[in-house]
Amino acid sequence: MSRRSCTRRSRAWTPGNWSRADSAGLLTGYYDAVHEATTSWAAVLGEADLDRIVDDAWDPPVTLGVRLVSVLSGDLQHAGQAAYVRGLVLRDT
Repeated sequence: MSRRSCTRRSRAWTPGNWSRADSAGLLTGYYDAVHEATTSWAAVLGEADLDRIVDDAWDPPVTLGVRLVSVLSGDLQHAGQAAYVRGLVLRDT
């Protein structure tokens, strides 16, 4: 992701404006940039990386592998919420 694209996209996500993107293109561009950065990062992870402690405030401490499963679970819940709202919108048209 280039610095320019990151700067341009960040304008849609300012304090007080978290729930609204200025355009669908801006939102899909943000998704594309995050997806690219995430897959590039995940591609270099090794098995030992998943056992690394990332949060020792919990008992037992949280490993990267457990945190990734937690993030994925949250992502799937949000995808379900988006699909539900899409269904409501399409039902009314």
